[in-house]
Amino acid sequence: MSENKSFEHEKADNKTEQEIIKNDKKKKNDKAKKEKKASSVRKSFMTKAFRAGGYSTAASAAVIIIAVIINMLVSGISSAYTNIDTTEAGLYSVSDETRERLSKLENEVTVYYVASPESKAGYVTKLLDKFASCSVNLKAKDINPDTEPDFASKYTEETVSNGDLLVVCGDKSQVIHYDDMIEYEAGSYEYYYYYMQNGQQTDIYWNGEILLLKAVDYVTASETYNAYFLDIGGDGDFSALEKSLDNENIICGTLTDDIKEIPSDADCVIIPDLNEDISESVYTLLDNYLNKGGKLYLAFDFTDEEHKHLDKLLSEYGLSFTAATLEDGDKNYDDKSMLYPQYTGEHAIISPFSKANYICFPNSVGIEIKETEGVAVTPLLTTSESAYLSTDDADDLQFALFNLGVLAEKTDTGAQIAVYGSADYTDSEYMSDSRYSNSDLFVNSVGYLCDKDNAVAIHAKSITSDTALKFSKGATGYLVAVIAVLPALICITAGFVIWYRRKNR
Repeated sequence: MSENKSFEHEKADNKTEQEIIKNDKKKKNDKAKKEKKASSVRKSFMTKAFRAGGYSTAASAAVIIIAVIINMLVSGISSAYTNIDTTEAGLYSVSDETRERLSKLENEVTVYYVASPESKAGYVTKLLDKFASCSVNLKAKDINPDTEPDFASKYTEETVSNGDLLVVCGDKSQVIHYDDMIEYEAGSYEYYYYYMQNGQQTDIYWNGEILLLKAVDYVTASETYNAYFLDIGGDGDFSALEKSLDNENIICGTLTDDIKEIPSDADCVIIPDLNEDISESVYTLLDNYLNKGGKLYLAFDFTDEEHKHLDKLLSEYGLSFTAATLEDGDKNYDDKSMLYPQYTGEHAIISPFSKANYICFPNSVGIEIKETEGVAVTPLLTTSESAYLSTDDADDLQFALFNLGVLAEKTDTGAQIAVYGSADYTDSEYMSDSRYSNSDLFVNSVGYLCDKDNAVAIHAKSITSDTALKFSKGATGYLVAVIAVLPALICITAGFVIWYRRKNR
């Protein structure tokens, strides 16, 4: 039995030894396989294909990281700097004049956009962003009239509707109504819609930049100007015209025609509705004032009576009136005596006007110009070439282009006269009619004569052209840089890095 047990133990020991040897051999084989695999992996990392792929992966990762960082930085920048204006008319940009004026802004101005969230207009919000980016002293804030219905009453007694702007600086404020920011070439939305329904294209103009800059000028102006209405006959009511000038920081007064001298602080004298000849004493009064470098605004209401003193005054500036009122067949209206002047040149008085700025001149005479030594005359408004004198024979009309508004200046004294052939154009029915820019013409003329150096000379911008994607030159440059130039620079830089590392390996 003991021998059998000894054999069994020996057999078990041999089996255990064989298993140990077998396991050791397997471990060695496994280790060899792992080492071989590791060696193969190490060799694969050293191949050209891997190195090239590694560089590409690294470059891609770098570009992604840079893009993420740039995106994080840009997200914290105002949209005024990041939005690219792709409109042909530059609707989402501001002019160099606006940027220059705002950069010099010294007083703090706040523009409140009084609009409910669903009523906000993209044109307005982008305009406010652009204005705020031009000056640290201008802030734009949103006010929801649904939650703060009485907010505007703290600053103005004027009605502020949903969508309007309220510009505030200290104790001065001005309201910009949204409807005033939109101008229709057809005269009104109703006419625009009618023409569009009948297949006729008319333009819509965005006027926001002009109005907002003028409002900022108004609330920040420290200097005032003095204009005096000369009441010929003693029965003039100039309250509506005075109100329009008040928004331009022009302080108005009234003079009667029996005064002995025009006040020394008069920046301008205004005769808005001259419907008779001036007296000899008034002629002497005005002549003395102009010889000292004075400024005169004069609008003539036609009369067929003799006006020798007025003719004498105007002749010194090479000006005279036609012997009859004008009619114009250019516009398809029944009343040919209602003239719609055309603008000439780029003079500061008329340069802000666009095609949408209709001006109506009822019952107007023409202004004739005679070359006079020492006098420079600039035509401002004209008829079309289809105008004629109302006294012409209906069978033999003498068509011609007539001046309706001019500015004459004496080069030695600096005296200036702005003369218009219609006094009726400043009647309240035309001044208050949103279809016409008669009020703007009057205000611009007096403001210019008062030597206001902040007259705004910016054109309204066509919104109609924004319906098609037409890139401006600036926008095209940005797009080319982002789409073509930037990726090319990244590729060139990555290629140079790879070449340099291989060269110096």
